[in-house]
Amino acid sequence: MGALLVLVATILIGFNVYVRVVLDARAVQAAFSDLNAMLKSYSDQFEQRTRLSGTVLIGLADKLGSGQFSRREGYILLRQAAESLELIRFLAVVDKNGNIVLSSRSPTPPKVNVKDNANVAYFLNGGKDPWYFDGPYKSRIDGELQVLVSAPVYDARGALSDVIGAVIDPETILTPLQRVMLPGDELVMMNDRSALIGTIPFDGAKVGTTAQFAEMGAKSIRTTSSVYEVREDEEGNALLVAAQPVLGGKVSVVLTRPMALALKGWQLFGLASLIASIVLFLLAVLGCVVFAYYDVLQQRNFKQLSLLNTKIREEADKVEELAQVKTNFLANMSHEIRTPMNAIIGLLHLLGYTNLTDEQREYVRKISDSGKFLLGIIDDILTYSKIEAGKVQIEQTIFSVQEIMNSLSTIMSVNSAGKDIEVLISVDESVPRHIIGDPFRLQQILINLSGNAIKFTNRGEVLISVELLRKDHDRIELEFEVRDTGIGMDEEQVANLFAPFAQADTSTSRKYGGTGLGLSICYRLTELMNGRISVQSKRGEGSTFRFVLPFLLPKKQDVALNESQEKLRVLVVDDNSLAREVLSKTIHNLGWDTQVVHSGEEAIALMEEKQQEGRYFDLVLMDWKMPGLDGVHASEEIRARLPQSSMPIIVMVTAGEKDKLLRHPSISNVDGIILKPVTESALFNAVVTARTWTKSRHRVEAVEAVEENTRQPGSAHTLTGLNLLVVDDNFINQEVAKHILEIEGATVTLANDGREAVNIMRDHGPEFDLVLMDLQMPHMDGLEATREIRETLGNHKVPIIALTAGVFESDRARCFAAGMNGFISKPFKAENMIRRIRDLAGYHRDADAVSIALSGAIIHDNQVNGPDIMAGEIHEPAQTDMNPVFENTSAEDAPAEKTESVIDRAKAIEMLGGDEDLFKSLAAQFVSLYGDSAGQFTQSHDDRDFAALNLRAHSLKGAAGAVGATRLAAASAKLETLAAQKDEAEVAGQFPVFLHDLQRALAELEREANG
Repeated sequence: MGALLVLVATILIGFNVYVRVVLDARAVQAAFSDLNAMLKSYSDQFEQRTRLSGTVLIGLADKLGSGQFSRREGYILLRQAAESLELIRFLAVVDKNGNIVLSSRSPTPPKVNVKDNANVAYFLNGGKDPWYFDGPYKSRIDGELQVLVSAPVYDARGALSDVIGAVIDPETILTPLQRVMLPGDELVMMNDRSALIGTIPFDGAKVGTTAQFAEMGAKSIRTTSSVYEVREDEEGNALLVAAQPVLGGKVSVVLTRPMALALKGWQLFGLASLIASIVLFLLAVLGCVVFAYYDVLQQRNFKQLSLLNTKIREEADKVEELAQVKTNFLANMSHEIRTPMNAIIGLLHLLGYTNLTDEQREYVRKISDSGKFLLGIIDDILTYSKIEAGKVQIEQTIFSVQEIMNSLSTIMSVNSAGKDIEVLISVDESVPRHIIGDPFRLQQILINLSGNAIKFTNRGEVLISVELLRKDHDRIELEFEVRDTGIGMDEEQVANLFAPFAQADTSTSRKYGGTGLGLSICYRLTELMNGRISVQSKRGEGSTFRFVLPFLLPKKQDVALNESQEKLRVLVVDDNSLAREVLSKTIHNLGWDTQVVHSGEEAIALMEEKQQEGRYFDLVLMDWKMPGLDGVHASEEIRARLPQSSMPIIVMVTAGEKDKLLRHPSISNVDGIILKPVTESALFNAVVTARTWTKSRHRVEAVEAVEENTRQPGSAHTLTGLNLLVVDDNFINQEVAKHILEIEGATVTLANDGREAVNIMRDHGPEFDLVLMDLQMPHMDGLEATREIRETLGNHKVPIIALTAGVFESDRARCFAAGMNGFISKPFKAENMIRRIRDLAGYHRDADAVSIALSGAIIHDNQVNGPDIMAGEIHEPAQTDMNPVFENTSAEDAPAEKTESVIDRAKAIEMLGGDEDLFKSLAAQFVSLYGDSAGQFTQSHDDRDFAALNLRAHSLKGAAGAVGATRLAAASAKLETLAAQKDEAEVAGQFPVFLHDLQRALAELEREANG
């Protein structure tokens, strides 16, 4: 037994020696690996922030060196840059004599000479680095120790003119690192002269002295690699010390960790091993079998622990790369999914131009809707991923609350189409018209919440309201409420509502669909904007979502006011009490007087009563579908009973079925259509549009109602005359874009990559009106190609639009920085792309002057006036679908007329603001554009080409109205209608009358132009 015990003791002693010597050494090595990984992370953070400061200085140096800034402007530029970067204390510019000439602290720089400062002397002595880092130095202004980053300023001739420097507090450099450091760790940062820049914990008294572990820092700089050793602190405790050079050896970062802390887990294991050995020795007397079993168990545990340590080290190496990998994955996934989706949706758009049966057209619509639904899911996932990765940036820009609501109303009206619900928007009069915040994120939250409200509501109302909750000087809080009368939720569902991927329950998921991310995104975006969101709901009664967001108020000089002071008298006709209340509130916010009634019959009676009293309404907002007399027939009765002098503008308000309303046989009695929900902006635009339109129309001819808050698809050939270059490496995307653009009348040239596009632009650049440029292409990408076109070729005139699957804000920023003029995300909507091209390239350049005149005199049925949320408060220009035609018949051949004039000269001049010279100019242009058109009209008539005849008559109708040729405009309108109906007999009967009126109008306009 004694020999057995000796044997056991020998084995146990040997095991513990093995643990203490061999495994301790491995544990120390593992601890050094962890320490080096943390040191590399801290060093990379410091280097990235410092290099960002250097990059900012280079950008500022380029701007200051251009000579475009005065001293005052230079001071403002430096101050704004210093305020935007938390790392920088202040900025200063030093001339070649070492004198400070600009400072972000004051418009008047301090009179200090710093020529002998190393950062300044480096560039004055011919240093070629783009920027230079050194310090710490004691400031000659305030005596504070500081670190400097400097960069040269070159003048237009490339000669050094100044040196720009950024002053950084040592503590500011270390503060971000201190927030993420582990307890017990300490950090020392020194320069290449072993002078202390700072420590964590920070001790300002030691800055500038010889740094602790100076020899290790010097060694790391000398060897340009990380070094590590075991040292002792002042109390004799062992330390793990690692040093690593950064900024090309200008700085060394040293990280220390107590050995006891680093090996705490291992020491516990060692203690456990000792206890286990004692227990095993005691158990040895009971038998070798128990000992052997226990030893095997220990070996197995040791292997598991070794594997775990290995995995921990591997994961630690990956932490540093995780953020970049995730960002790259999101960008690549977006590109890979959106590129084929662009081809699918584009080909479906082209398929719509072919001859399809009703069943095939329904299949195409369903495929297109499914594709758009898939894109919505992708966008939700990408948005949530960007939030999780911390890539969402909250903007601060001036925007209009009303324009946000106007845009939201358009989306809500589309989403609620076909549902028996009232969709309403109410903005309290106390809400400022303009605020500072992030309009895109605000709209994203409202779209998500309103979309859910509409989706889960089949009957009743959906109300979006905004109220001013709190105001403190230039800061306000707005409360947004989204209330519906839908299916509602119970308490358990509400409790889990904002969790990602959560649905109310499985049946809701199956019935209504969705990713379950929308409300989670709303919750996270509200948090990012420093707001709060809550919900109240009861099953079967509906839900109310409220969120409160803080905003800033802009200065008065930063907001361009464009508000009408005219006070209108308005009659609201609606059978829904809540709709009447919301409409009245909206009208009251515009400063107009309001009176409400609940039926068409009551409206007629009230208007007749007011007319007998000598009073009348300026505007009637009439709901379409009401019990008894509906809105259209009520409008017809009003037109029949009231004299023209008392006739108000009648605007029809409807929640949907716009197309059905437009086909109503009595629609000519309506001046405008506006879709619910009605916003102040939409209502104001509708009234202005309708009032302008009614002044120039004639009710004897059939006309279409003016629509506000709707978008009509553009007619064919809207890009006629434009020469476009499409650059894309994907053959399918090339074909999709080419066919869509050619259908609209454009001439399209294709390029397979950026290099080919540059070559084409070098040889034929002036011939193109616009370039559509993909970003990710082989050989030369779109950004590089754009820079080549702008800088090397010197072509700054032709607009370039990015056409890419990128979805990040950084993608947009890089596009504009490269010299692009716009950005279209794949998959694009054809109408949006065509509108964007038309806006940038110019529509019908040869008829530009006529288009300008028409935009002030005639409002067509495809006019669009909507906000661009990305730009804050930007309105898209009004559009017309005028299409001038050039023929070979001279106006001089027209027979002279001795009857009354066919040109209403006085009315035309009145529409042009009394400008007689402008009328003569337009008359000359009309003769030039349409003087030879009779031959082509005749050719289309002889060929029975009713489509061409309809298009030309439509174009001529608008142009004729602009120059007062009312008789020709009426004849053109009638010919347009008959051609659309393909009524060959009626067209044949009308055509001689039309040609006669055309020749008479040309002859008389030619006399006006020459008179």
